[in-house]
Amino acid sequence: MSKLVATRISLQFPPSPPTEPTDTLVLTFRSHYIDLRVLRSSLSSSPSQIAVDMGFAGTVSHNAPNHSKWEHVVDSNGSDEIDEGIFTLLPNGDEVEGGTTYNPDTGREEEYKEVWRQIPVEKGAPAYFLESVDTAKTAGTKIFVGRIGLYFQAMGQTGSGGRGYSAKRWQLESGKWRLVYEIGGIDLPRPHDIGEVQEGDYLRVGVVSYLVREAYTI
Repeated sequence: MSKLVATRISLQFPPSPPTEPTDTLVLTFRSHYIDLRVLRSSLSSSPSQIAVDMGFAGTVSHNAPNHSKWEHVVDSNGSDEIDEGIFTLLPNGDEVEGGTTYNPDTGREEEYKEVWRQIPVEKGAPAYFLESVDTAKTAGTKIFVGRIGLYFQAMGQTGSGGRGYSAKRWQLESGKWRLVYEIGGIDLPRPHDIGEVQEGDYLRVGVVSYLVREAYTI
């Protein structure tokens, strides 16, 4: 998927009709990504009272312009598999992703189709991706933090198997950051914890040190 900031329009396991049970936002950097999918059925007035359908983050690679692979380093379901998808551009600019994945309704691996739509990003907008660095105090916890323009997501996990999963999504509105969703109890960075950064920098937020893996302007 070539889109920097994207939302999913629909998920389909043919021949069943397409649906969209989630509010999904994916931040895709040059070689990393953060993908948070929140169940619409759990949405309430409180950002902490929501349920995640899936959330994962890690590295992304592109074997061809329309073929992508995603490694799951942090995963709410505990998966460490590498996902693959083939993309086809639609006339309206949306992209259809196709491949095979687990269908929770049938318990089987099946062919799927996902329709993705780009969210516009202003030229010159900041983009950065940070990864936590293991120390004696934080061993066993992995956190990823990313921002592209108006959108900021942080995601972390303690242990394996999806245990201790946490995530946050923030959105910049009228010059102020608004917390959209909050899941789990890990103390994840907030947008105002991250100042101007350069690739290769190290910074500390609380007891956690972070390496700036990517930093650039759109």
